[in-house]
Order: sequence, then structure tokens, then C-alpha cells
Amino acid sequence: MISQASNDIKNLLDGINIIDLDIGKEINSHGNYLVFNAFHPEPFMRSGSFDFTLFMALNSLKRANQNAYSDLDEIIEKIASAGEKNIICECRGIELNQFGERLFIYAVKLKVTRSW
Repeated sequence: MISQASNDIKNLLDGINIIDLDIGKEINSHGNYLVFNAFHPEPFMRSGSFDFTLFMALNSLKRANQNAYSDLDEIIEKIASAGEKNIICECRGIELNQFGERLFIYAVKLKVTRSW
């Protein structure tokens, strides 16, 4: 069930390279890592919601080119049109998780609702 919900997100955000978080790998300027947070079953039904966090690393050097946040814009646009792909997904928020000298890591909170 969790892997199916994860695949819903990957299908929805096609064109954006998303990797399931693996122990020992670090987030860098080339990675967008998806982490499962929680499952909330619907009572008396064969459905529920799955909470994920998508960690996105953005290189601050892109700012000079006026496209630093284009990756975040693309995610917001794709989530807004999730219904066109028959995926029930909502963005629960985007926040800065941590930053370094040239790297900003954003946490995109996603909720996928599906039946099984």
C-alpha cells in the first residue's frame, strides 16, 4: 500500500527525479528524496491517507538566473492538476528544512488518499 502511494506521487510528479530515501545516502543538489511519514486508515473502508515528505535540494546559485524556485513551482502546478491523472494528492505545506552555504533543502508535505 505504501509503495503504491509512493508510486502515485512519482507518477504525478513525472519529469522530477525522485528517490526513495536510503540509509547512508545524503541529500545533495542532485537529489529529491521521498520519505514516508504516516498512514491514516479510514474507518470501515478499504482506503486511507498516506503522508510523505519530499525533500528537495535547491542550489542557491540558481538565484542569479531567476529560476531558483522553478522546481517548487512545477510541483505546485502538478499537484493542482492531480485529478487529471486520477490521483488524490494534496500539498500540506512547503517549508525550508535546512540550508548550507549554497544549498537549500525544502520539505514538501504531501498527502495521498487511495483505496486498495
